[in-house]
Amino acid sequence: MPIYEQKLQNDITAIKREVAILGGMVRQALADSVTALFNGDEQLANLTVLRDYPINRQYQKLNRQCHNFIARHLPSAGHLRLVTSVIQMIIDLERVGDYARTISRETIHMHYIPEGVVLQNLQQLARQAQDILQNSLLAFDQDDVTLARTTLAACNQGSQNLNAIFQDLTGIYERDAGREAAVRLLDLHSIAYMLERVGNRAANVCEEVLFILAGETVAARRHDILFLDQDGACLAPLAAVMANKGYGQMARFRSAGQQASSAFPPHLLAFLQHHGLSLQERVPCSMATIMQDIDNINIIVSLQGAFDKSAVRLPFHTTLLEWKVGEAPPATLDALEAVDRYEEIFRTLSVRLGELMAILVGETER
Repeated sequence: MPIYEQKLQNDITAIKREVAILGGMVRQALADSVTALFNGDEQLANLTVLRDYPINRQYQKLNRQCHNFIARHLPSAGHLRLVTSVIQMIIDLERVGDYARTISRETIHMHYIPEGVVLQNLQQLARQAQDILQNSLLAFDQDDVTLARTTLAACNQGSQNLNAIFQDLTGIYERDAGREAAVRLLDLHSIAYMLERVGNRAANVCEEVLFILAGETVAARRHDILFLDQDGACLAPLAAVMANKGYGQMARFRSAGQQASSAFPPHLLAFLQHHGLSLQERVPCSMATIMQDIDNINIIVSLQGAFDKSAVRLPFHTTLLEWKVGEAPPATLDALEAVDRYEEIFRTLSVRLGELMAILVGETER
């Protein structure tokens, strides 16, 4: 085989390999989202929301790879059709990742596990969706025309099941508020969701226009992350200072407590100074002072386990993580024991922060 053809074939193989990686990530996201839904697993749902960031990065990598292929090889009809089809495919796969994220967000905010006939129909619809996704990826990977056709034919069943679920839900709420009110509620929710999706897609169009006409690229998203503990004076500020030192260019880090302490403990100040860290102008603050800006917070990390969701109504787009990083040393502990306790917390936080930022921005961008 001539060298040029070998390079072309190698690039095609590389593209198909990256599609398989994206497909696997999307399949896992969909599987996790429905598992969280049916088990009421809010922590898995929150993690699935965050894992949409690696999916988006893989999509962007593949998109660049496809356009570079066109520029490098100026492919003929067959290869051009393959690459342009892949570009459309990965758009669709990225959207499936978005839908898995939305399912997870709905699970988080429902605080409810579906039951009865609604659960049965949802489970059937979820199985069909996962099977269709898996088979479509398999058809691409194995160049299987027959599998693609049979999978396409099976897609119609999903609409029938969706109609059945719609009837089930309206029947349930009809008993309480009447059928008309139930249908109106579901319709309005669907309309609101679609309008949000339109806004997101329109933003993408604006970004492309800016790039085409002005060569401008939109700055990478800077996440707003809040660390939360009991008094806002120990674990939360420690995590915020550590995160700011390592990842301050990528995110804004805040700290707060369920209730605010009057001052930072001396042991913490000494420990931070030993590690070359400083609280600077930070002061202990309570969650109540954050509430006026709660809509701008992307992620809340509770550092002492379970978070009392009844006390605060979190926005739909805020992700909640619950970390157990250890107990803050009491003021009565002597200095050496306090330092040992803080060192353990410091090591745990270092690992958890690294894992979180790797999900949000990736390993290579750090």
